[in-house]
Amino acid sequence: MKFNPNRRAFSLVELLVVMAIIAILIAMLLPAVRTTGEATRRTSCMNNLRQLSLAALNYEGAHLKLPSCIGGADLSGDAMMYNGTFSLLPFMERQVLEQQIRDPFVEGEQSFPAMPAPWMKAYPPWQTRIDTLLCPSSNDGSEEFGGQHYGFCVGDRARNLVNPENPRGPFAGSLQVSLNEVTDGTSNTIAFAEIGRGPIEEYRIGIQGGSQILDFPASTIAFSEDAKFSDRRRTDCWADGRTGITQVNTITPPNSACWLTEDIGSDGILPASGPHAGVVVVAYLDGSAHAISVDIDCGDTATSALSEDDIKNRVPSPYGVWGALGTINAGDVNFDE
Repeated sequence: MKFNPNRRAFSLVELLVVMAIIAILIAMLLPAVRTTGEATRRTSCMNNLRQLSLAALNYEGAHLKLPSCIGGADLSGDAMMYNGTFSLLPFMERQVLEQQIRDPFVEGEQSFPAMPAPWMKAYPPWQTRIDTLLCPSSNDGSEEFGGQHYGFCVGDRARNLVNPENPRGPFAGSLQVSLNEVTDGTSNTIAFAEIGRGPIEEYRIGIQGGSQILDFPASTIAFSEDAKFSDRRRTDCWADGRTGITQVNTITPPNSACWLTEDIGSDGILPASGPHAGVVVVAYLDGSAHAISVDIDCGDTATSALSEDDIKNRVPSPYGVWGALGTINAGDVNFDE
């Protein structure tokens, strides 16, 4: 090769200009990449909720009723406090895991009885990670258990969450609901909703709120300065059926604070919450998933939580469109989302 003395090289200034242009293009591209990534994660979250709703419908097809969200039809002892997710395991292709729990379990030198308490930290099956229960935009929320980011909708009920006399939502404590009872329509009724948010501190559960939180739900939208918190988080364990971990009610707006009257298994205000900007993702009882604005109409949150007589008499929800979406038979279906 001959040296060409007339060949011109890039100057330092030209190189710096090119580098600056590349840096600007990268800076312009990164937000789009982040937005695309979040859209993908939200789609995955919606798919998880669809799978949960379909599992519940398949359970109903086999048993003629939806599962209870606390315990189960054939459970006793500590197992009566299992999360309703346990009943759905065979319909989520987790038959092996369900059978492990139903049988005595041995691992190394440790042995465990069949159907142990759902808060037993050392029990290996409770540490199982179930991807269908985890939103990819949320933190797992627990190092000791397999976490979960979705809760069972009990409608606009905040009283008698453990042993209700009548269902208000598609799930109701230890009751089992038939699809025949869903007269508002499965496409108008929320079955599952997110309960997981971003940083771990946002999973907190306010406790010892007293009866005033039921008398005045609007007071629970944010945590007070003197709030007391449970040592358990909203997303701690997919096996635990206590109300603060299992249930969602459609009273206060999505992403409001979670408050219980006494402890982790008491009555309270249990809002949906999620990490997706501006929306919370839910699954309807027809197997579809939807992203609902956090600014959805919630009616009058100053209205006292419904009594058992209100629910028995099927009064329309006082909590606007959000409350109506949670009910199964209150006749409040004529609304626009």
